[in-house]
Amino acid sequence: MAAHSMTVKLACVMVMCMVVGAPSALAKEQPSIQYCVNLISQVLPCLGYLAGGDLGPGCCPIVTKLYNEAKTTAILQKDCVCAKSFLNSLGINYSTAFNLTKLCKLKNFHITSFGPNTDCSKLVN
Repeated sequence: MAAHSMTVKLACVMVMCMVVGAPSALAKEQPSIQYCVNLISQVLPCLGYLAGGDLGPGCCPIVTKLYNEAKTTAILQKDCVCAKSFLNSLGINYSTAFNLTKLCKLKNFHITSFGPNTDCSKLVN
């Protein structure tokens, strides 16, 4: 039941981002709405953990894939903007999300900390 509730919330967040975030998504430094929706949909296997549950078997492969795809500063910054929007909208704890880097054994992770005050435009890969 909790997983279903979180899935419904996620769907609402995606729709809300598309409607409310549309004007800001047009800014050059902002990722497109479609980019964020695609990124967020990929992390669905991690939703249980992000909501306070156990780390599912499908989560780390996705986190590792996304980490490996963030080869440029532009991609890293766009991913950061999407992640912050997603975490804020669902009220997910940033340290829980950031802990995935340790749990999934990502080496040389680009970001030393991540929180609501992280300036995504300052991240460099």
